[in-house]
Amino acid sequence: MTDVNYLPLSSALQRIAVGISPAELHGQLCGLLCSRPNFQFSQWLDMSLPELIEAKGKGDALVGEAEILLQQLFMDTEADIQDQELSFQLFLLDDAENLVHRLDELAEWCSGFLLGLAMGGIKEYKGLPGDIPELMDDLVDISRAGHYELQDEDEDEHAYMELIEYVRMGVMLIRMELHHLHAGSDDGKVSIH
Repeated sequence: MTDVNYLPLSSALQRIAVGISPAELHGQLCGLLCSRPNFQFSQWLDMSLPELIEAKGKGDALVGEAEILLQQLFMDTEADIQDQELSFQLFLLDDAENLVHRLDELAEWCSGFLLGLAMGGIKEYKGLPGDIPELMDDLVDISRAGHYELQDEDEDEHAYMELIEYVRMGVMLIRMELHHLHAGSDDGKVSIH
């Protein structure tokens, strides 16, 4: 679990004109960490945050706050996604926020995760082992969900929590399977096109 809070990171990113939500950005990071062992913080910034790199190059004083929060998020996520105690969590809005907004953020997280996998070389997943193709299909469906019809607040909240847990466990399974493939390849890389 990260020590970074969602809303301060969101504000810091907005101040330097980064046009991506923290949820989608975290999804990208997780996709990259799953698809690229030994992925580094500087690589993440280069690949996912060109706005931050550009602002930093111009000497923007606001970049420092965002960079510190992002580095902490990177380190926490990297440690949690590898944790045998399954401490990994999706970086999403607090449960006090409106459920529709949280569902939208979950869709953005899944979209970011899929993009992160693609950025890491996993462009086609149908040939991947085990349950990965089915999990990936589900993540695609979640990422494309546009409108939610909510009916019963308690049931909807329970269904949301189950969906979060499904995505969380699915991501850990995907990471484990991909890292096994990396370990078994001649060059330590897996690139599925």
